[in-house]
Amino acid sequence: MNPSVARNLARIASNAASLTGAMYATFVLDCSGNSKLVTSDEVRDDESRIGSLLRDLHGQLPVSDDPLRIPDLASYDGDIGQPPHRGHLPVTSLLRVPLRLDDTCYGALVLANKQYGLAFTADDESVAAALGDAAAAALRQMYVFRHERRRHEWLRAALQTTRVLLGEVNRNDALRLVTRQIREVSGADYAAIVLADSASSEGHVSVEAINGLGLERVDGQPIPSQGITATVIKTGEGVVSADLPSEPDWDPPPMVAEDLSVLGPGMYLPLLVGGDVLGVLAVGWLRGNPEERVGPNEVALVRMFAGQAALAIQQFQAKLLVLEDRDRIGRDLRDVVIERLFAVSTRLESAAGLSNRPEVRQRIDEAIGDIDQTTRGVRTAIFQLRNDGVPDDRPASEHLLEELDNARSALGFTPRLVIRGPLDRRLPLPLQHELLNAVRQALGDAATHGRPDMVEVLVYMDETRLRLVVSDDGAERTGVNVPASSTAADLRARATRLGGWATIRPADPTGTVIEWQVPLSA
Repeated sequence: MNPSVARNLARIASNAASLTGAMYATFVLDCSGNSKLVTSDEVRDDESRIGSLLRDLHGQLPVSDDPLRIPDLASYDGDIGQPPHRGHLPVTSLLRVPLRLDDTCYGALVLANKQYGLAFTADDESVAAALGDAAAAALRQMYVFRHERRRHEWLRAALQTTRVLLGEVNRNDALRLVTRQIREVSGADYAAIVLADSASSEGHVSVEAINGLGLERVDGQPIPSQGITATVIKTGEGVVSADLPSEPDWDPPPMVAEDLSVLGPGMYLPLLVGGDVLGVLAVGWLRGNPEERVGPNEVALVRMFAGQAALAIQQFQAKLLVLEDRDRIGRDLRDVVIERLFAVSTRLESAAGLSNRPEVRQRIDEAIGDIDQTTRGVRTAIFQLRNDGVPDDRPASEHLLEELDNARSALGFTPRLVIRGPLDRRLPLPLQHELLNAVRQALGDAATHGRPDMVEVLVYMDETRLRLVVSDDGAERTGVNVPASSTAADLRARATRLGGWATIRPADPTGTVIEWQVPLSA
């Protein structure tokens, strides 16, 4: 409770005791009698005994929206059970006034033991009711402020989560962010996201993110789809409960059942996108958690996070399908189309050597040139199908080896790689992308024009620069203006943009040397 509100209520309780002649005055801030006590100074001195007793009496008295006056509790014939030592209770007379405002119950003001053994009067009741109205107004303002503050916290957390989900983040990190934000804002002790696994023939779900109760050990693991989780996935209907373990469909998987048995209030909400249930968002509070009476009432706000998680999952699934499709198309283009173009070009060159007529040679050379241009276009398309950045966190040397391995289908052999310098430790990610692009273009140029038996890729890096040299022993490029080739123009343009340079020159005795260099500060 807000300390300022608690002090105000304590003053109201003391004033109520003074104005009515009561020895004790206590606010019980819950209609069920199970919430926090705010007492007058007299009760506070002995709160563990008198305050708790008044709360227990309030809970046992008949529920009513009207004030209740009991002249002598010892002879009261109402049903208040049998509290300990009822025959010699320290409470004699009692006055209870409910705290209600606009049909909302905030608890009760309980006064006890009017001085001189007298009973509380109608005037005492009027005074207590007026003070109770003031207390109810203060409590309403506190709850409104608390609601707005928590709503602001929810919206702020949702905005932060949205910003992250719209950025470059992998699926698991995004879902872990959602569960962490839910716990921080709602005060929950447990939050988890499990996804339905349609490919599983054994009825399993996948734990994609889990936070709290020490259950991080099952993060990323498949678990049986059973209990409330299975029901929510099947029906698409959420479950909100004041006591999860008492729900008929509770039955969590054995590996987490004991850990989850300590939960009290909680909710299992479906992750819905377009009517499809992608999984379940589970949130739970321990019994006795100070937030347990607030958190479960914020179902709509938790549903907002569930919607965010569902959209993030759908986004990542769609992105994965696109990337898989791109990879498949790229492989088909590289392994089928380029190899066939290469084979056609080779047969045409062989046919050109069998003809003595100049016009036939010229037409064959033109056809070979068209095929080479088409091959470069296909290679550009393959490059554009790939991710714009470095695809994963592997070191640069592994990406280079992958490029050399990919070139094997076009060259007929794997080029030789030489690395000098701290490439894997110090090369910035943007330059990794530029380097891989330059290597890819140089190897494609060698495969298209030179027909080499050997290609060497040298990557040199020092404190200030990154240098690439690709040399081959291919045949002399008859009819091709090497310095003006499209590969040279593209390499020069990209290197110049980065503050570097690029050249293509003939090798001795045959072949081509491509050099490309950029500063590390690019």
